[in-house]
Order: sequence, then structure tokens, then C-alpha cells
Amino acid sequence: MAKITDAVYEIAYPIAKENGCEIFDVEYKKEGTDYVLRVFIEKENVDEHISIDDCEKVSRKLSDELDKKDPIPNEYLLEVSSPGIDRPLRNNDDYEKYLGFDIDVGLYNKMNGQKVLTGELSSYGDDYIVIKTGKEEINIEIQKCAYIKLAIKF
Repeated sequence: MAKITDAVYEIAYPIAKENGCEIFDVEYKKEGTDYVLRVFIEKENVDEHISIDDCEKVSRKLSDELDKKDPIPNEYLLEVSSPGIDRPLRNNDDYEKYLGFDIDVGLYNKMNGQKVLTGELSSYGDDYIVIKTGKEEINIEIQKCAYIKLAIKF
């Protein structure tokens, strides 16, 4: 499956770029009796959001290119979408991109009496993040995090 997602990424990357987007992730998996190929796209600028038109443009072009290059041996459903407003942050590139944004951090074990902390991502390193909650800065080891994702603000 990794070879398929890598091949699809290589095909999808320039298509996303020409539409002002980046590839967030590519998934290929069996769901019930169907195989599903999901390509998640996001805007290069963090202040812009993916629209249905963006997904449609990338999907149409990607579908044509996948038909030509045929990297997947069986039938599948293609879905192109956004990773969502609460997208996960997975690596230093994501942390850099979203410095200063509010994030939710789910913990395996309680810290400060809580299993979910919300605060501004103020800094990071290879194995930790620092969030600011009010006047307090909390250093959290990444290995202790079940998830790190953008916080949803209403």
C-alpha cells in the first residue's frame, strides 16, 4: 500500500501545486468491499481554506492522470478533500507552519489534572512542543501526546 500512496503522491503533487495547494496526505485502504483512495489537500497559505472548487479541480485533473499512469491495479473510489479545520500536526514542518495558532493536545496521561490541553503553540523541538495557556507555558514531550491538532474556535 505504501508504494501506491507514494506513487499517487508523486502524481498529485504537481497537480495540487498548479492549483495553489499542497498535499497533506494520501490514504489508500479497503473499506468494506471497496478500495478508497483519499488525497487530502490544503492551501499553502495557512490563512486560506480549501473550497469545494479546489477539491473538484484537483480531483478532475488527478483522475485523468491516474487513468493515464495507472498506478493502482484494481478499481477504487477517488476522494479529494481537506484535512479539516482540526487538522493534525505531525512534524516540525507543521509546527513551524502553525506557530502562534491555538492547538489541542490529547495526552495519554493527565498533566495538570487534564488529558486535553488547549493553548497557543509557542515553540517546538524535535521531541517536544511548548504551548502557552494564559500566562503559563507548558513543555510537552511529543511521545506523551495521543494527538496534536489545530483547535476549533467558535
